[in-house]
Amino acid sequence: MFFFAENFPGIWTTFNQVFKYSEKEEQKQEAETYMNLAQQHLSHLSNCRGLGEESVSSSLKCSYNTISSPFLRLAPLKLEQLSLDPQIVLYHDVIYKQEIADILRLTKPYFRRALVGSDVARSDVRRGSMRVGLAQNASLSIERLNRRLKDMSGFELSFNKELEVINYGIGGQYYMHYKCRFELNKQAYLENNNRIATVLLYLTDVQLGGFTSFPLLNMGVQPKKGAALMWHNVNNAAESDKRMLHAACPVLQGNRWVAAQWFEMTK
Repeated sequence: MFFFAENFPGIWTTFNQVFKYSEKEEQKQEAETYMNLAQQHLSHLSNCRGLGEESVSSSLKCSYNTISSPFLRLAPLKLEQLSLDPQIVLYHDVIYKQEIADILRLTKPYFRRALVGSDVARSDVRRGSMRVGLAQNASLSIERLNRRLKDMSGFELSFNKELEVINYGIGGQYYMHYKCRFELNKQAYLENNNRIATVLLYLTDVQLGGFTSFPLLNMGVQPKKGAALMWHNVNNAAESDKRMLHAACPVLQGNRWVAAQWFEMTK
């Protein structure tokens, strides 16, 4: 992580101070926490500059998905594996022009400032975007799109689950966050309807910036119109996967239009 630091003198100075004080036993835990946060931030900055590490493995493949639903045997989807553990895939050419036009036509008049927090929603400088929910039956093309999302993910959608449409203008971003809670109590974990998987639909290209960043994986994904990025927020033991910390990088030029669908864990 230290090759980043030459570009950030203040962070480099802070690193040295943290190491110095971490020699004292009572401050080691606090220093370690701070160091982890600083490392995540530096990795995120690198991803947002397009410098994230690309996974190179003979196990990663491009293929046609024909197995996550019976319908895909007739109409397979183009899939690119970005990571196997944790699982992250990019579907290409899965959103059609008419569907994108319908989404924008139906939502543009109703955008509001995006909020954060599940208990008490509030505005926050960490999230600079506009959002609106779109019902599954908003139009015939939206119904077809939602069926395709179920086919590609292999998960069922809740009957009242909306497609969240989000716009990030110049400087718009969503800083590092999780889509799954970390609960010590298993019953509380299930009752929170944790989002076990995310599908992020790219409705436009972005001229500069707007990457999807995974700081703990040193991975940044550039938006591509018509593509869909999918990842699992829980591991194989159905526990929240801490590696899935992610963020929407600031938009430097253009607009970032995306639509997000989440698949929830229920009791």
